[in-house]
Amino acid sequence: MASSALIVSPEVLRNFRHRHIVTHWGRKVLFMVLHNSFLHGQTKTISEILDDKKLLTGKSFSYEERKNLAGKSPEDFDITLLYKICEQLWQQGVNNPGDELRKLVKLIKDERNPVNHDMPVRSSRDWENRLREFQATLEATLDKTKSCFRVRWDKIDQLKVEIQDAVSKLWSKIHEKYDPSNKKDMEEFKKEIAEFPSVLSELVKEYSQREFCSFYKSRCKTSPFDWLPQYCVEDSSNIIIPLRVEDDKRFNQNISIIVNQQEIFDTNKMGADYEVLIISGDAGSGKTTILCSFVENWYKKTSDIPQFSSFETLLFMQFKDQKYDNFDAYLKGLLPRTVAYYDFPLVKSHILGSKCLIFCDGYDEANVNSKKLFEEMLTLKLNAKKIVVTTRSWNTEELINVVDSRKCSKINLKVLGLQEEDFHLLKEKLIDCRVEDTIKRLKLKSKLSKKIKEMDNMTKECLKSPLLFKMFMLLYVDRPCLRNQLSTWETLYSLLKKNLDQRILNKTRISEEELEKCYELYLASSGKDMENLQIRSQAVKQHFNAIMSSYCILEQA
Repeated sequence: MASSALIVSPEVLRNFRHRHIVTHWGRKVLFMVLHNSFLHGQTKTISEILDDKKLLTGKSFSYEERKNLAGKSPEDFDITLLYKICEQLWQQGVNNPGDELRKLVKLIKDERNPVNHDMPVRSSRDWENRLREFQATLEATLDKTKSCFRVRWDKIDQLKVEIQDAVSKLWSKIHEKYDPSNKKDMEEFKKEIAEFPSVLSELVKEYSQREFCSFYKSRCKTSPFDWLPQYCVEDSSNIIIPLRVEDDKRFNQNISIIVNQQEIFDTNKMGADYEVLIISGDAGSGKTTILCSFVENWYKKTSDIPQFSSFETLLFMQFKDQKYDNFDAYLKGLLPRTVAYYDFPLVKSHILGSKCLIFCDGYDEANVNSKKLFEEMLTLKLNAKKIVVTTRSWNTEELINVVDSRKCSKINLKVLGLQEEDFHLLKEKLIDCRVEDTIKRLKLKSKLSKKIKEMDNMTKECLKSPLLFKMFMLLYVDRPCLRNQLSTWETLYSLLKKNLDQRILNKTRISEEELEKCYELYLASSGKDMENLQIRSQAVKQHFNAIMSSYCILEQA
């Protein structure tokens, strides 16, 4: 467990001071270079200048950098972005000041990288030398800017004085001894960091963002698509389609909504704003897939859901097997490296002060810990929050009561299931993924379209589940000898079960008799009237999903 004393260890303290000089004053110096090179006397914005030179249309700048170019003032640009702007324009021959200034600018950029990404351990003398060298680089850059452009000397001289003053204040602190257990030292340190609150906040934000994105990237690679790699589907997004949701008429009044999942955060489409969105549906209907696609949109910073760009923080929590029962413990478990480098109250205050998305998956599988954590999340005093929580349909009412007890505004939606056009789109995607030969693809698509049209209504109804439809598709593509038998739900289920049984038997030492006993125990525990076709259909679907869950675990073993 990280202690609050970690932030005042000598190494972290020296690194913080040097980092402030680099990020804060390095940015000011590079902006001065940029201002005198291109902005002085210009009526155009940076993005317009770059667009004129056809630099925004290529791969020179990332999506995030292009967004900053259009939406931020140049004074707020990161050092790396300022450097890239200068380099791109100088390569085009625009106001190129020569090699000497270009080398100085690169030195500032190069110094920024290690202080942003490493936690170096250096002696006081090393830091002193490093600080002296960087100050010399900043002053040399400003002097060279004056000689190259001969404009706004007063601003350049003023900036040099400000840098000298800032460095001299830190210079005297280089050799100071800090004792983390000494209250007086702690108070002194707090006063010092209070001078740079925005800088420290930016450091915590940057570090936590990197850790969030790293965690969610690995998380979305495995869930809910654990079973896909066996079919050589390396990128699950190749066979994912947007799902539709509608208002749950059992619980909503006076609203009528049918929207694509990507429109859920659009208040115009939804007709209202809300704090909590409840998404219900049967097993395999796509609830977890929706959440994982949201997470992927957030960490990739794509434009599929533009509203996500305003949310600085995303928290993802699964109700099943949750070991934390309070928000502090959950946050420390989610951001262990950030909490190890920075004071936990500082990290928490950053999260609480940010605009936050909270995704909670599988309320129907909640344990005592996750229920308690969820209830605390509902009451968090965040700057702004949006909570999306999923549950199976039978558990919706209990979830609504919990949300209502915390006086949160809500909307209740349910997953619609696949429609006819979705069958066609998924069929195209999966066959394109699995079949290389173009002629075979066309023939298979034609045959499959005919097969789906011939199915009875009950079978089509069952295939509205994205999970079941994909398993049907994989069976149809991989087992040609079975295609003629895939006409009714009973035969489809039987063949899916048989095919999966064989894979389980090949993967483990379990016998067929033992496997059948597991199924019998599961069906017995499902209970109720198995003679009734509708109930039997539901039980069979639950049984199938239980088989799939077991199989996923075996595949990862």
